Amino acid sequence: MNATHRISIGRMLVFYAMVTSLLAGCGGGGGGGGGGPLLQTPIGNIAGVWTITELSQVSPNTECEPPADPLPAPYPLTVTQSGNNLTVVDGSNNTFTGTISGNTLNWSGSYPDGAGTTTINSLTVTVAPDCNTLSGSSTWTYVEAGPPSFSCTGSGTFMGTRNVADGCLGPTINEIEPNGTFAQSQVVTFPASISGSTFGAAGAPSADNDAFSFTLASARTVTITLAGGTAEDMDLFLFNASQTNIGQSTGLDSNETITMALAPGTYHVAVIPFDVTTITSYTLNIQ
Repeated sequence: MNATHRISIGRMLVFYAMVTSLLAGCGGGGGGGGGGPLLQTPIGNIAGVWTITELSQVSPNTECEPPADPLPAPYPLTVTQSGNNLTVVDGSNNTFTGTISGNTLNWSGSYPDGAGTTTINSLTVTVAPDCNTLSGSSTWTYVEAGPPSFSCTGSGTFMGTRNVADGCLGPTINEIEPNGTFAQSQVVTFPASISGSTFGAAGAPSADNDAFSFTLASARTVTITLAGGTAEDMDLFLFNASQTNIGQSTGLDSNETITMALAPGTYHVAVIPFDVTTITSYTLNIQ
């Protein structure tokens, strides 16, 4: 029984043509609302596999603390993230649901544990600023039906290390086509690192627009960077949930940056080829 284991003008004319194309077939958008706890925008994308090491375990019952119940060897937790929502799966395929708010995680649930069941009563995890390590504590209850019946409560502390140090942008995700209109925007979790590609031809700058959408749970300054080299020319645009252009970066190459203070809500980012004559790869970071 283990605590956490259970645990320019011409250029602008072209831009308006591109926006018209991007708008094709699109509807409106909106921000979040409703009840439930007020969650802060996550510190980052923490998805991936983490190795958890338990540091301590304390229980009023000596059978539920070392040395009678030794701490386990380090074990994996696989985390998936969608906005503020988390799914956590341990090495025995027990699944827990939880949330991330700012740099704080929590999840709960029960799972089979030896001859009994462990229930996580509370669990709080703090993620380090680099999003590659974490530390936390938990309280739990263990119940064994018997005979004879047996139960105990306890608490523990633990630390975790991300197996692949992806940082707060999380694992790089691949662009998924089609994503050329608002309606087709590829939804990504903020913050995000995206690997994509686009193509065009002289006189046909809108051959392959790429659109992505993300949602902020709270106000913050967001920086969006496009890195695609200097040989070709791609532009970067930001739209709000009403699909109004609120920011753009239209330099003469494919390295563009937009930094803006944004309110909570949903936003769309568009990568648009202005003068791209071959298939060109790029990296898009939203953070």
